[in-house]
Amino acid sequence: MESCFSPENPEHFFRAVFDEINEAVVLYDIKGNHLVTSNKRVFDLFGYEDNEQLEAHITDCLTTGEPYTYVRFCELMEKALAGEPKLIEWRVKNKECDFFWVEVSLKRVVLAGGDYLLVIMNDITRLKKANEDPG
Repeated sequence: MESCFSPENPEHFFRAVFDEINEAVVLYDIKGNHLVTSNKRVFDLFGYEDNEQLEAHITDCLTTGEPYTYVRFCELMEKALAGEPKLIEWRVKNKECDFFWVEVSLKRVVLAGGDYLLVIMNDITRLKKANEDPG
């Protein structure tokens, strides 16, 4: 059996896998205060074409009314950065202003000597609706 892993291009291999997983993954540089990378699933969920567009609109995506405000999300990020990983449900909205629910994991990670926030999101809208449906 031939492996599709190419030792000559491990970054390409990693990116291919990273873009195919079902979870939306964002890596945020804490010191530089910017989004480093995200996978294809993030763009599918939020409707933006690239990291720059997403970063420009992230406040809008995370703010959908009390208690789902950007300020509150930042407070949870700070707790995660202090070493207290968080797993939360959060209502977000996409580029078209459609609301949906995600389960969000927030965790501080150290990569190449730098501090980053790893954000992993799963769309749980169907699950939430199923749990609300009494029938």
